[in-house]
Amino acid sequence: NALDHPEEAVKYLEKVLVIRFNLLGPTHPETGLAHNNLGITYIRLGKDQEALEHFHQALEIFNNSLGKNHSSSGAVLQNIAHLYVEQNKLKEAEENYKQGLEIMKANLGSDHPDLGSGYDNLATVYMLKEDYAKCVELSLKAEEILLKHFDETHPRMGYVYENLFYAYGKQENHEKAKIY
Repeated sequence: NALDHPEEAVKYLEKVLVIRFNLLGPTHPETGLAHNNLGITYIRLGKDQEALEHFHQALEIFNNSLGKNHSSSGAVLQNIAHLYVEQNKLKEAEENYKQGLEIMKANLGSDHPDLGSGYDNLATVYMLKEDYAKCVELSLKAEEILLKHFDETHPRMGYVYENLFYAYGKQENHEKAKIY
């Protein structure tokens, strides 16, 4: 897996970006995808500023070439939000997750598993903001969507159950916390 060796991955992804830029142009969606992939890899290297720059370039390309409501723009917004969570910029993370979720919902429908994971990611933001009731609400919504696609032992479900366990515990609802 390339993400197990992010230093090597960056070298190749930068080559991909140059090739796509030269062959397809700076505004082609495939060039945007290369920027997005570099952003993800730079997060793994702890190079947040470089990641954010690539995410913003990807978002600009997708917005201009595919439209602001395209699922590719929603995915980049989710990646930006993830970076903001890691930086403890929770207000920015919340805004980007919400915007990304709206785009995803419009494109993928209300029962798509990526939407379920998006709700769980937003629930994590509320957990970190110590708004446990909102965390539970979003985690239960994520659980409902994800259980339509996966069984309870799927790794995506683990994140949902972790949020529910922690939030219920913080609310001193130990009976519900024991369930998870």
